[in-house]
Amino acid sequence: MDRSIYRLMGLGLAFILAFSSIANAGAAPALAATGKTYIVDKNNIGGNGCNNTWAGTLAKPLCSIPRGVAKLKPGDTLLVRRGTYPAFEVKKSGAAGKYITVAGYKTERPLIKGGAGIKLIGTAYVRIRQFEVINASANGDYMGGITVTPSGSINPHHNIIEKNKVHHNTAKNMSGIKIADGSFNKVLRNVVYNNYFAGIRVVSNSAAMTGNEIGFNRVYNHTLAGGDSDGIGLYGEKLTHTNIHDNTVYGNSDDGIDTWNTSGNIINRNVVYNQNGVGDGNGIKVGGTASGGHNIVKNNVAYNNKSNGFHSNRSGGNVYYNNVAYNNKGWGFQDVERVSSSCTLLTCGGKFINNIGYNNGKGNFAAGKYTAVAHNNLWFSDSGGAKVSYNYKVYSSLLAFYKASGKRLDNPNNGNLSSLQVNPKFVSAIKFNFKLQAVSPAIDKGDPANPGQVKAIRRVDIGAFEAP
Repeated sequence: MDRSIYRLMGLGLAFILAFSSIANAGAAPALAATGKTYIVDKNNIGGNGCNNTWAGTLAKPLCSIPRGVAKLKPGDTLLVRRGTYPAFEVKKSGAAGKYITVAGYKTERPLIKGGAGIKLIGTAYVRIRQFEVINASANGDYMGGITVTPSGSINPHHNIIEKNKVHHNTAKNMSGIKIADGSFNKVLRNVVYNNYFAGIRVVSNSAAMTGNEIGFNRVYNHTLAGGDSDGIGLYGEKLTHTNIHDNTVYGNSDDGIDTWNTSGNIINRNVVYNQNGVGDGNGIKVGGTASGGHNIVKNNVAYNNKSNGFHSNRSGGNVYYNNVAYNNKGWGFQDVERVSSSCTLLTCGGKFINNIGYNNGKGNFAAGKYTAVAHNNLWFSDSGGAKVSYNYKVYSSLLAFYKASGKRLDNPNNGNLSSLQVNPKFVSAIKFNFKLQAVSPAIDKGDPANPGQVKAIRRVDIGAFEAP
């Protein structure tokens, strides 16, 4: 195959995502070494005892995390030896290039149990790394095992929450990790499971938020809040441009990833499956109201979800490139059904390019009057039909779908069908290996016209994985 450059997603990373734990995938940012390092050793792991009046060296460690935090200045690091510690707060900030870091010592993972967990209050440039947090109870409603929250009018920004295990924080409305009213924060490489409300929750209560990143996390088994238990959930009109990438999300009772009432997000290279609880059960659900939407959804895989693989949920302007939806009980891809009366195809039209919908229950693709673009996709069910819908009517053939839409969809240039109605020939769909076989008809049949801000390619495949 003649390509000038591969798509952004490589096969090696793709299969890390699809078939293994990704909590530790990729190289974590190096801990800052610009300032002093202090040690907490409550349980005498080093054999030197501890005293809160000591200097906090390895030979003379401190006993409590709050005492260590009190010593920190921009660029400093506090390393905590293994053992069980009470909840703690950080209310001071680092600076650009001089993070304040509170972390487990080397490979040790201290346990924070009970209380309000770990709270960052009005902080900037603070890193929390390699803790285990359990049994936190709400100090104020809708908090998290790890919470990043404002202090009055001071909003948190540029904080990093990475490589933590956050689980069984089951007090009512507790999430695993919660960020409120903050921008440019990162939630990376955490394992988050069995919390009450949502796994990772980012919400704008009053402040405008932008530039947050949620990546390389494993988020699963959030069920106690029923229809509100998402794996990863964004909420609020003032929350925009969140980068949600390379996460594995499964077993949640509501949606895997839900960007309710937010806009401008990039949702990239995630694997979402088995959302089968009492909630909606979508894999990836974007939008929620007319103010939400305009998201880029690319290179994701959604399978075995109770409802839709991908759902636009009353928001317009979303673009879906190179995704795979397989064996979801609802639609593989369902475009927006209704939006604001001020919407037009130009302002709210959805775009679907280079996607594969295969063997989904209700059908592989549901388009409506706000679907602006649909071409170079592959829609197929083992019965032989495309199983696609336009304005609530299901068609077994792409040609009938094309005629029903007034030849508006699947007609990018020349009036011919560019999508495929054929088995995509995955390596093994039943084993959830969505690589393309060398004989797949999806190879080189995608639209190469720079979809989803990916570098130009002479030829491109349909689906989430580019063939080698």
